[in-house]
Amino acid sequence: MDYGYVASFNCSKTLSTRAQSVPFVVRTTNNSTCAVSTTDLDFGTQDDLSTAKLASNFVNVTCTPGTAYTIGMSNGSSGATNPALRKMTNAASTDFVGYSIYSDAARTKIWGNGATGAIPSAMGNGLMQSFIGYGLVPAQATPTPLGYTDMVVVTITY
Repeated sequence: MDYGYVASFNCSKTLSTRAQSVPFVVRTTNNSTCAVSTTDLDFGTQDDLSTAKLASNFVNVTCTPGTAYTIGMSNGSSGATNPALRKMTNAASTDFVGYSIYSDAARTKIWGNGATGAIPSAMGNGLMQSFIGYGLVPAQATPTPLGYTDMVVVTITY
């Protein structure tokens, strides 16, 4: 309550507003996220591996806009020691089918995990970005007639 001089020359009560300003911060954190999906790399049914066989697959990545990322591929689950020596196996045989995956259509850049082999990189834009894996089964001795497989793991680092 304030008392003050008014034009009628008397002391009267007048109410005045008191204000205090206090700032506060508004914030959010937009975490980078990425999602990945793949298609199989299928060389089909082959009778003879004396000539090279080609196939391709897709690695689809969706990352938050502005998120830099790389795409690595493991050497496979069949015991390959580097991505240039990947192999498809069958538990019923000691035979295998050697193959490689490349990140370029000319099949000159082996797609690896960074420690060995090249790894593609990109900048996320919020939309799905597709990368092609270019598979090659080089000419080799034809193994026992069985189905041969390998499991390659794709890792997105961002």
